[in-house]
Amino acid sequence: MADTPPDRPKFKMLDHGALRWLWRRELRVIDSIAIGVIAALLAAGGIWVISVAASNGHEAGAHHPPLQRAGRGKAQTSHVEGEAGLARPVYVDDLPRENGSPIEPGSVSIGGRRYEHGLRAAVNWIESEWEASYLIPHGARTFSTIIGNDDEQSDSLWTSMSLLYEVLADGKLVGSGHAKGYAHDGPIHADVAGQITLTLRVKAVSGLNSTNADWAEPVFR
Repeated sequence: MADTPPDRPKFKMLDHGALRWLWRRELRVIDSIAIGVIAALLAAGGIWVISVAASNGHEAGAHHPPLQRAGRGKAQTSHVEGEAGLARPVYVDDLPRENGSPIEPGSVSIGGRRYEHGLRAAVNWIESEWEASYLIPHGARTFSTIIGNDDEQSDSLWTSMSLLYEVLADGKLVGSGHAKGYAHDGPIHADVAGQITLTLRVKAVSGLNSTNADWAEPVFR
């Protein structure tokens, strides 16, 4: 007998239902791949945005509050953001005296150092209080001065005089300091913003003699 050829594999045609199932399955696979690619791109984009913000010096989500206006304080210089004082300093010895005791404007010497701008007031145990008033230049925010006995005096007994220096703005005390002999407190710095009249006052606290009390570099800014 002739050999019977082996059976060939038989392929069965898929019906329409099987084709639809296979097509839907392929679409789901494609959708999953597309979603994964899109998610990766979005993540990469977010990382890039954050890195750019950081390179510009701003952290993502950081809060930067607005500038705060500094308040005014007693006997101190205040600074207000966006507002300026005088365009240039104004020295008190260049201004007319409104009222008060006689003064001698000009250079003064305190602690062996001479100052070009100054006021010299004569104080003694009889006339124990001296004061003078000046109009504060419009726009001035601060006043400062160096205090002390004038060290160029003929009578050395002035070294026993103890003095109290006071600065008033519209009658309110805004700064003070003491001096006795060659010793004296540091400079007085006072806030005069919005005030009209400045009064300088010297009182003899102790000592039965006389002295020339100096206000050196009395200036508005």
